[in-house]
Amino acid sequence: FTAMAGGVVWLRNAIEQAAWSPADGAEAYRMDERSFMRRVGGQWVSPSISGGVKRSTVATTFTASSNVWVLLDNATFWQVDQPAGGGLAAFDGKWTVPVDGVYDIELQVRALATINAAVCIKRNSNSADSAGEIGGMNTVGVGGVTEVQCRTRRRLKAGHVLRAAFYTSAGSVSWDATADTSFFRIQYVEPLR
Repeated sequence: FTAMAGGVVWLRNAIEQAAWSPADGAEAYRMDERSFMRRVGGQWVSPSISGGVKRSTVATTFTASSNVWVLLDNATFWQVDQPAGGGLAAFDGKWTVPVDGVYDIELQVRALATINAAVCIKRNSNSADSAGEIGGMNTVGVGGVTEVQCRTRRRLKAGHVLRAAFYTSAGSVSWDATADTSFFRIQYVEPLR
């Protein structure tokens, strides 16, 4: 593996990347993924770690007991909007953080009802409760529509799992399938310091 001092080393694939363990600060370009990477804390980090899903056009109704948390992980609820990149695993009802770092997380959902609702981004929790909540906002809808938003920047560790969840005082909730009204995104910002 060679490059001029301070230069970028070109790697053909994951095998070459795994075989090279330079000091922190080294940079590489993965030709098969068309992405730049930097060595941080003994790990390869890509500034392009990101992914996003948006509300699918499939009609979805969630039924819940009053004020009980429900995960928004139904396979028909979300569709890929921004393919996972930079080592982020594909969305499977949750985002799994690939490397330690600071991340921007955005969640917005829109319900077709005037309800009291809350949405949270959950860390390391498979359960439908408020445990591990790292962000959220309560809101009251008007005009038959409730929109809930959460935008946060968080320090996360590799392996943290981010899930969307909601609760409502209504027994069932239908969700707006209009383009760009509901989404769940993650974007790597910088390494932990």
